[in-house]
Amino acid sequence: MSPQHESHNLDLLRGIAVVMVLVCHLLLYFGVTSIGPYDVRWWGFGAILFFFVHTSLVLMMSLERLQARLDGAKLYFGFMLRRCFRIYPLS
Repeated sequence: MSPQHESHNLDLLRGIAVVMVLVCHLLLYFGVTSIGPYDVRWWGFGAILFFFVHTSLVLMMSLERLQARLDGAKLYFGFMLRRCFRIYPLS
């Protein structure tokens, strides 16, 4: 997969994780803790794992795009600077 193109698989992974979290929260809100032998909370935990995988793939693709332009210490500091500016507005 080329780092310049978006992956529809990542959109699908993110969509599945969002739906899993939404369904888990709705079921727990209405007091449903299990469906048959399956515990609903594991859907939420699975969604968190999907988000971790998604985030790591997106970060690695970002680093790969940056690597095409920079190298060495410039690559490291450029990547970390972008991460800081990405997180800073949230705080």
